[in-house]
Amino acid sequence: MALARRNNLRCDERGAAIMEFSVISGTMVVMLFGLIEFAHLFSQWNAAVKAVQAGARIAATSAPLWEELADFNGGEQNTGNTSGIPGQAISYTYNITCDEASGCSGTENIKGNTGITYDAAAMDVLVFGRDPNTKSCQDGPGQYFGMCDIFKRIGTENVRVTYQHSGAGYATRPGGLVPTIKVEIINLTFQFIFLDDIMGLFNQQDLNQVPIPGLLTTMIAEDMRAGAPTF
Repeated sequence: MALARRNNLRCDERGAAIMEFSVISGTMVVMLFGLIEFAHLFSQWNAAVKAVQAGARIAATSAPLWEELADFNGGEQNTGNTSGIPGQAISYTYNITCDEASGCSGTENIKGNTGITYDAAAMDVLVFGRDPNTKSCQDGPGQYFGMCDIFKRIGTENVRVTYQHSGAGYATRPGGLVPTIKVEIINLTFQFIFLDDIMGLFNQQDLNQVPIPGLLTTMIAEDMRAGAPTF
């Protein structure tokens, strides 16, 4: 009797379907959440990349964050008393980086330069667009837009711009200097939907501190002199 009962239990398949479904459905749910998380992260990265590209275009056609840069035309003397000869190569160099936290700093050898001043209004143009009456990320079609219109999490604290002597242009050029402009997005991290909460259950690293990588675009200002981009 006992042997027959054991044989019956060995052959009993009731509940097997439920077990199989539990294992498969759990795996599918994990995969689904993973795909959603990956798509969300990729969307953030893509928007940030597009925003920094637009930022470089806007910076190339807007007032510089280094305020004094707009006053130079290449004809000034450098600290060695060499002046730019009209129509020929510019005699001085500069490499100035500007952001909200640190202002503008770097190296330049322009004789008589009165300072390296940070222009907060120029930063507002980069981030929010050219509407002087608002600092909004919701500009309508046809308006000059800013970086946060593409990725709304970007603020003035997240943008850094570097102006470097490019070798392009010439002394006393009517349009002024033609710097190489490097625009970076800094201190911007991914936002997770599910994974950060799951990691938190195990007291693991806060994934919302993971920086978004590769957010840098460089261009020469002369390339986009015609006008700022619009939607």
